[in-house]
Amino acid sequence: MTKLLVLYVDLDDDLGSCNIETPIIGYENVARAALKFALCKPRDTDINALFRALQIYNDLKSAGRDVEIAAVAGCQSADYRALLTLANQLENLKEIISGRDTIVVLDSIEDERALPTISKYTNVIGVEVVVVEQARGIQSMYTTLTKIARKVLSEERYARLVLGYPGFALLVLSILTLFNLIREALIAVMIMLSLMMIVWGFGLHVKLRTLPLHPLRLAMYICVAVMIATSFYLMYCDVVSSKQILTIALAQAVSKYLHLTLIAIAIPITAKIVQLIYLKKPERALLYITLLVDIMLSYILIQNLTTIIQGDRSAIPFAITNMITVTLAIMMLTTISEAIKTRG
Repeated sequence: MTKLLVLYVDLDDDLGSCNIETPIIGYENVARAALKFALCKPRDTDINALFRALQIYNDLKSAGRDVEIAAVAGCQSADYRALLTLANQLENLKEIISGRDTIVVLDSIEDERALPTISKYTNVIGVEVVVVEQARGIQSMYTTLTKIARKVLSEERYARLVLGYPGFALLVLSILTLFNLIREALIAVMIMLSLMMIVWGFGLHVKLRTLPLHPLRLAMYICVAVMIATSFYLMYCDVVSSKQILTIALAQAVSKYLHLTLIAIAIPITAKIVQLIYLKKPERALLYITLLVDIMLSYILIQNLTTIIQGDRSAIPFAITNMITVTLAIMMLTTISEAIKTRG
């Protein structure tokens, strides 16, 4: 009949924090260690795993099996050092565990990373992860979130998607919030997100790559030219019909219709951003996004300048403050652009 071993593994060495030395061999020794640990840390989940290991030993013993029990530990470290410590302890138990089939008892899902190390010293036929029922869902969620976090931080493409783009969007929203343009910014973000979802959801990005770009580009530039011409014509009509002096009339016309010109300029830039994202060139896409934000900030700058020209004394101090803040924001974005260019 095959000899069995019940092996309790405490990879983060909670036992050591209660001055319990490992490895521990034999039922009586493990039972004393479990009692000592329970008195030291009565709320720790390792207690449940220790007593579960003792229970498995008793069940196998009652069934007439040749069984031994042992407890080993790593160290209070989340990296390779815990596994090296565990391997050293298993090496010390080599004479006892060799030739035995082993049932491994763990106190957390995360400790399963110790199984390859254990398998080098003994034949693992079963693994039992003992988790208190109330904590099972929380621990599973914690483990999943930890894996996702490691994936995001270790792989550049995920880091760019989860941290880079949202971080840049938050920066833009924060800057625009300073100038009470948060509504416009949110609408723009929602439009872009909805377009991206539609394009990717229906697989249109594959078809778009096969379409000839020249007709599309020509149509886009025609729209841009029409919008710019319309905005200048409306400005001209406004100035001609105004009874104000020329500078004030011009400032009023610019303030009223400038957004049409800037929207027209933003259209090809937005198209270029979408194209670069499809071509998987995120650094260059960020450059054009920065340019787009600069256009928005320039709009705020010109609007405040027209306010000063119109001579509204109560609004002039606020306009000057806004112009200084916008200028600093443009300088910061220019610095970011240069950093991206240098990296590229």
